[in-house]
Amino acid sequence: MKTIFTLYMMVTIAFAQWPTSPDSAIHVGFGRQKQVVEDGQGGVYIGSGSYCTRLNHEGEKVFDQLPLDGDYPQKSVNSVALSTDGSLIVSYSNIIFIGSNETGEAHILVQKISPNGVKLWGEGVVVTPDNTTGTYDQGVHGVSSKVIADDSGGAYVAWTDWRNDLPGVSELYIQRLNASGEIMLDSLGVFIDDRIKAFRELVGTSNHLPVLFYARLNTSFVTKVYFQRLTSTGELHWDDQAPQIIGGGYGFSIDAFDNIFFAHDDRIFKHDLDFQPIWPDTGVVISDSSEFIWGMIPDENGGAIGQYQKDTESNRVYSQWVESDGSLKFDEHVLYVSNSEIEYITSNISDSESFIVTYQDWDNYRTQRIDSEGNSLWTDDNLLFNYTHYTSHWQQSISDTEGGIICVLDYNYAIYATQMGPAGNVGSITSIVEPKHIPLTHIPISAYPNPFNPSTTIEYELPEHSVVSLVIFDVAGREVTTLVYSQQTPGSYKVGWNGTNTVGQQVAGGIYFARLKAEEFSNTAKLVYLK
Repeated sequence: MKTIFTLYMMVTIAFAQWPTSPDSAIHVGFGRQKQVVEDGQGGVYIGSGSYCTRLNHEGEKVFDQLPLDGDYPQKSVNSVALSTDGSLIVSYSNIIFIGSNETGEAHILVQKISPNGVKLWGEGVVVTPDNTTGTYDQGVHGVSSKVIADDSGGAYVAWTDWRNDLPGVSELYIQRLNASGEIMLDSLGVFIDDRIKAFRELVGTSNHLPVLFYARLNTSFVTKVYFQRLTSTGELHWDDQAPQIIGGGYGFSIDAFDNIFFAHDDRIFKHDLDFQPIWPDTGVVISDSSEFIWGMIPDENGGAIGQYQKDTESNRVYSQWVESDGSLKFDEHVLYVSNSEIEYITSNISDSESFIVTYQDWDNYRTQRIDSEGNSLWTDDNLLFNYTHYTSHWQQSISDTEGGIICVLDYNYAIYATQMGPAGNVGSITSIVEPKHIPLTHIPISAYPNPFNPSTTIEYELPEHSVVSLVIFDVAGREVTTLVYSQQTPGSYKVGWNGTNTVGQQVAGGIYFARLKAEEFSNTAKLVYLK
């Protein structure tokens, strides 16, 4: 008999806590030049060296240091992306070298990893031809790649290689893989351009088509930055000469409205997908006295936010919010004043009402949330990490989907992670609170049989098109396994659970919770597993 759960009692599931002091952090593993991306459930995927790790929203390792495959001994993660089905997509280089500055064979591989840590594309898909070469001191160990998700569980990967052996420059190619990891375009990759000096960025449009930014030598041997994009049929949008970007350009990004943003010197530019300027073609100057813009991201309304320093004030960080029409929101806003020189500013995260920025002085990493009026919402002593004489200066922050951030950094060839909650507190505790005697009409959920052995079927009704996650937790709030993470259309769904965890092991008998989330709606069903 099918039982509809309306949740009969108040139950609080307390989750594991992130470190609550900036003097400590979760040790993720060893390596440098990490790549991070949101896991779609408030946690983070991390790729570094030849391994990948996932931390869930509570800071627990779902899978730990999962090794990547390849024929050659040296592997290096280049880029990571979140698939539309919630899996991790990672591109990495696989190289054999004799020594520094030696030329050797190199390949780019792409792997897809499920939320539970299962490698879905065998031992990785090789996208480069056999004669691809590189040198140790150029790019990321000789070859460089970036990856984004497509709209159907596959991926686009773009890379530079030296297959034609031109001294000092490379060529840029792109490939598409379907959800099964099969190559969809020309087996050698689609040629983008030659004389490449740097592959700057690969981003996706609202319908997951790739947009590339790269620096190349023009016919006068001057380095310029160009913009190119791929059509839905895998062809170049500009088949003769790609548009050239003003100045060097950096901070390339695209918003939900397919506006292209980038920064140069003291100004921010906004173009459409045909690379026609929306703001003045000379850009919007965010400060007449700024040295340069450190960080820039779009907001959720067609505008952009930038952080900058002034020529004579190396210990001060300023911020500016550019509205969608190109007007400036702040007169001038001092974000932070340090007792020492600011090393760098990075990792902005924004919504429609506020933004978060992370910055480093000599010893510490700090973060701050600023609202649309320019007010600082977190305390002045908002430390993320406190490491005296910090020896590495590369950290990345992502949203935890609840108003806070997860920050990952490398320190002495090790990777660490910490979290700051929506109130500005390091290592905030999250919990699921099930409402008492309140029927959840938005997403009805049931399970039958219940109690169960050996398996149960979870059934739910989805009222609208949503990204849906269905996750099993134990009574301690630990994630047991993810049953669903995908885009789903309105309708009825049935999902089975056979009492196993993420690695296929049978769990102990007892009480478990199936948490269903779809956009702003959620529901939780209590399950009893008999053994």
